[in-house]
Amino acid sequence: MERKLLGFGTMRLPLIENDYGTVDVEKFKKMVDIYIERGYTHFDTSYVYHNGKSETAIREALVKRHPRDVFTVTDKMPVWLIKKREDYQKTFDVQLERCALEYFDYYWLHALGSPSVETSEKLGGFEFINQMKKEGKIRNIGFSFHDTAETLDKILINHPEMEYVQLIVNYIDWINDGIEIRKCYETAVKHKKQVIVMEPLKGGALANVPKEIENKFKEYNPNISAAAWAFRWVASLDGIFMILSGMSTIEQLLDNMNTFDQLTPLNVEEQQLISEAQEILNKKSPNNCTFCGECQKACPEKLAIPVYIGLYNNRKMFKAGGWQNMVYDAVGTRYGKETDCTDCKECETVCEQNIKITDIIKEFQEVMKPVY
Repeated sequence: MERKLLGFGTMRLPLIENDYGTVDVEKFKKMVDIYIERGYTHFDTSYVYHNGKSETAIREALVKRHPRDVFTVTDKMPVWLIKKREDYQKTFDVQLERCALEYFDYYWLHALGSPSVETSEKLGGFEFINQMKKEGKIRNIGFSFHDTAETLDKILINHPEMEYVQLIVNYIDWINDGIEIRKCYETAVKHKKQVIVMEPLKGGALANVPKEIENKFKEYNPNISAAAWAFRWVASLDGIFMILSGMSTIEQLLDNMNTFDQLTPLNVEEQQLISEAQEILNKKSPNNCTFCGECQKACPEKLAIPVYIGLYNNRKMFKAGGWQNMVYDAVGTRYGKETDCTDCKECETVCEQNIKITDIIKEFQEVMKPVY
């Protein structure tokens, strides 16, 4: 089947009475039908999306109503829930049953980071998905990822059999060197892995940009949305296999498909406009950290201060985002938590931006309270 770049993410499906665990399946059916009628094929689900109801919604709206050869499905192993080896098979069987599928076209280890990589190695997670592929119950294997480029590089060195990496990629996170979005993408490309993009709109933030940016976009091309600019920027990168969008309404679906139906890479002038948008958004950052890393070198505890400032800035600017907590947990496992700070202020003596780093560290725990 022909593959179009827009994938249907099912983490933000239409709801009944705004209850995250109650999917409006009838509305989702209409969206599925429109999506498939326009020639789109790819659905992305998970064991945990909508408290497990995303998979059953896939069964009811898609699998029971459309031929198997007109769609593909990605599902994911919730590695943080796995306590012993046999849990992999039990969980996988539940997912096949929920979706009413005999196989998954794509299957990932979900949200890998330092702690979960170690657990997956110890309990045989990589072995399991390889075995399922050999048995024909998975067609393609990979993982989604929330950690640093260093960790990603180690995974891909140790597991060259992984075919895909699912990463957060968007034009505002791209310039926040503290969270290493760009470095992770470049690492995947270095290893010749295809990239599946999540959060291309930054949870909707890049579909609702400040007026100053919107005016620049509209002046150049009044016929496309801010979301279209964000999608086209991602699609202009090399090695992009699929761009996922979590669509909640038919209006969002139609706007996205209209963009992808005539998707073209950004030209030089358009790339410059994105650079200007990045600069405008970057000025809204709560500090002017350049993520040079000198603070971490000076820290007696060697805390990952640049990463924590990057996460802090991201959360302060964009509020929600459970992935930020995943990166925080993964980095904290290797380099120590912000609570290990002794308030010695050695980091501040080397900061050329004169950032009150210890003040950020003190506020960090409150700012980073989990938001999913």
